[in-house]
Amino acid sequence: VKYSCIFLDMQMPVMDGIEACKQIFKKDPESIVIFVTAHALDEFKAQAVAIGAKSFISKPFRLSDIQKVLDVLDLE
Repeated sequence: VKYSCIFLDMQMPVMDGIEACKQIFKKDPESIVIFVTAHALDEFKAQAVAIGAKSFISKPFRLSDIQKVLDVLDLE
């Protein structure tokens, strides 16, 4: 299955978002990953971008935040 984009949390119970993102890119290097997380620190944004994420949305978020990211990435 090919998805338009994947929203991924940075912290998850079994595997963190960074490792999950790496695993996703191993299977499909063209995947579009957007991190959604409570970590608003620049270091987390830098980490996300460094591993190939296309964008980063901080929690709490509004639907308009998601829409802005989708508009920029032209994913509608």
